[in-house]
Amino acid sequence: MALALLKTRQWDQAEEWNRRAGELEAALGSGDYLADQARNRALIALGRGDAGQAARIGEALLRARETPPRHRWVAWNLLGDIASGNKEFAEANRCYEEALKIIESTRRDLLNPGSRMTLLSELMPFYRAYVDVLWNQKDDARALRVVESSRARVLAERLEQEAAATPARDLAQFERVARNAHASILSFWMAETRSFAWLISANGVRRFELPPAAAIEKLVTAYRETVEHSVRDPLNNAAGADLWRALAAPIAPHIAKGERLMVIPDGALHRLNLETLVAPTPRPHYWIEDVEMAVAPSIQILAAAPPPAARAKQVSLLLIGAPDYRGSHYEPLANAEREIRDIQSDFQGRRQQAYLGAQALPAVYGQAEPNRFSLIHFAAHAEANAQKPLESAVILTKGKLYARDVVGIPIHADLVTISACSSAGTRAYGGEGLVGFAWAFLSAGARAVAAGLWDVSDSSTEQLMSAFYRQMSRGADPVAAMRQAKLELLASPNFARAYYWAPFQIYVAAPGK
Repeated sequence: MALALLKTRQWDQAEEWNRRAGELEAALGSGDYLADQARNRALIALGRGDAGQAARIGEALLRARETPPRHRWVAWNLLGDIASGNKEFAEANRCYEEALKIIESTRRDLLNPGSRMTLLSELMPFYRAYVDVLWNQKDDARALRVVESSRARVLAERLEQEAAATPARDLAQFERVARNAHASILSFWMAETRSFAWLISANGVRRFELPPAAAIEKLVTAYRETVEHSVRDPLNNAAGADLWRALAAPIAPHIAKGERLMVIPDGALHRLNLETLVAPTPRPHYWIEDVEMAVAPSIQILAAAPPPAARAKQVSLLLIGAPDYRGSHYEPLANAEREIRDIQSDFQGRRQQAYLGAQALPAVYGQAEPNRFSLIHFAAHAEANAQKPLESAVILTKGKLYARDVVGIPIHADLVTISACSSAGTRAYGGEGLVGFAWAFLSAGARAVAAGLWDVSDSSTEQLMSAFYRQMSRGADPVAAMRQAKLELLASPNFARAYYWAPFQIYVAAPGK
């Protein structure tokens, strides 16, 4: 209760509940939660403006050998906040670095396994405070390192795997990642008072200050509503113009036309396909006409990816879809079988294994040994679970293939496509991407995943996928192929609206070029 009241800045009530906790602790005689109460007292004091009292309690916590790591990093964070408030940036850096060392060295032990899914959300106030201090000092290298600390091991930790690469430490290393990816990298960071973006290319790093997270979220929500549900054309809508000015106007002039852009979203931007942003000149048009775009979990994951030469040399396809939904409440997908047949036709002469209709059972994915295929495609309904993201599922014949099951089956695919609605995931935790099928397949070993953000018609999906795989059969990589397929729909009379082509994005764990 004290912690809940602290988060809502109700200092008197928080103090009262913390006092009650102390009385219960004394009655029990256990002493297990003395550090918790001290932490709460320090946070209450700081909230009331008594930095001296807060600092004394924090220092006492650090002197006590029995203080556990979960309170030590909080104490260092508190002292860093105090130093930052006093404009003592060198001391703030020292305190935040001590907190970061504890987080990095004991991250797995800070919370029990049942709470691990929300660990980064608990740590985000610390990360945001430290990044803001570093921004004030124009220390972009260290700021990006801290940002990456909140992101780089999300997939690995969620699946209890080890991190794959040493984090970049200076701007030259970040520039090298962009050079090796043959792309620019756009890393966003949303925060309460102001947000940031870094555009990283082979030739340098540019910084941009953006509006607060709440303001961006409001603009994103309004524009998504326009794209998904409004009869008005997004190209001539105020919501699109407002979002462009707030988010892309300062950044876009520094990106060459036709350039590949790896976007690392944050906050509400996980729900936005930046390809749909409306560039105003020389005429209102979608940004997809200017840039080739993909979504990445983090810079570190891009850096850790195997080089393109490591890709499978032989194209082979595993296709699962057009399930038999008789006896269920799911509507048949009239175009799913045609979608799969079109893909098979594009790759005639290549090794293929297809499971359609009654054969499209959840078990066939594992039984087919998916690690033998370079392209894996699902054409089926999907369900996203916002509360338990790894319980998201592709709906197949007589059952579901869950994201948690996918994670446990290693693959080496260049691409996994989930041609279904809301397949990317629906819940974003602090500092990370949407959790769901997209990240599950990336974690299992896919280099790229094509997945959807919202529900869209079966007919437009079939046309998009047909164009997408046709481009890949001609040698295009998934990012280039998806852009070309979307441009085809954009030029068509029936599916030009962003609603039809924009839900599908390419999520990458490897550059691809």
